[in-house]
Amino acid sequence: MVATTCKSIGDAQVGIEGPIADNAHQIGIVRLPGVSGFRSLFSGGPLFLLIVRNLSTPAKATTIADLAPAFGLTPAEQRLCEVLLLGHPPKEAADMLGIASETARHRLKAIFQKTDTHKQSELIALLGRLL
Repeated sequence: MVATTCKSIGDAQVGIEGPIADNAHQIGIVRLPGVSGFRSLFSGGPLFLLIVRNLSTPAKATTIADLAPAFGLTPAEQRLCEVLLLGHPPKEAADMLGIASETARHRLKAIFQKTDTHKQSELIALLGRLL
């Protein structure tokens, strides 16, 4: 018999924990927002990101670059996310990346659309759950 624990986190994420093949694993499922280009491959249905972690081995660090393809982020958007995750405001992030504040704002709006978030705190919370 396999014992599992399921928990709902919001209305779009479910965590499942339990033994799989005699090892302890953690499984996370996150519904992805509609990303153009990906939905048409799967008959227009919703897409989910499935993350499986083997808890019996040391974890390899997950990075924004690992998650970027799921959200369709460009390399420039990835770099902005990395700086924002360090706690820097968008204007400071723009200075650190050597781009104009308006460019950073434009990229941030694109990131919000791709991740189905509406403000920086939502984006950081989403990425924090996945990393």
